[in-house]
Parts: sequence; structure tokens; C-alpha cells
Amino acid sequence: MVAKALKECRVCSCHELTNNSNGYCDKHIAIGKRVRNIDKYDKFYNTKVWGIVHHIIEIKSKTTPGNNLNNRKSKRMYRS
Repeated sequence: MVAKALKECRVCSCHELTNNSNGYCDKHIAIGKRVRNIDKYDKFYNTKVWGIVHHIIEIKSKTTPGNNLNNRKSKRMYRS
């Protein structure tokens, strides 16, 4: 069986070859296991408050009389 090809480490300044599945060498293996950074915006968009606000915005945008998207669709359907 053929051995797996070695790849260069995913860290910019590191040029070591590795065959780890995450693409990081043994020196930088901790970077591959690190979870993504959660910033203040992620924390807000995952709250119940944003869910309620987002729902209200969706409802208002669908019922707005000046909503061009809904008007275009209805006009296209009834053209002769």
C-alpha cells in the first residue's frame, strides 16, 4: 500500500512536513484542536433577544406595502 503524501504545516512560517489529518505539524497540533473564537457579535446573535427581534423584522418586511420583492412576484404571476 502506498504511504500518504506529506503536506506542509498550515502555519504560515512553519515549513515542516506532516501527515496529520488536520494539516498541522506536531509543534502546532494545539492550533488544530482549538475551537473557533467567539466574539461579542456571536454572543448577541445566539441570544433569545436577537431571535425575537429577527422574527419581528421578518414579519414586518413581509407585510410592508412598499416591499418590491413581493410586488414583483405578484405582477409577474398575473401578466398576460
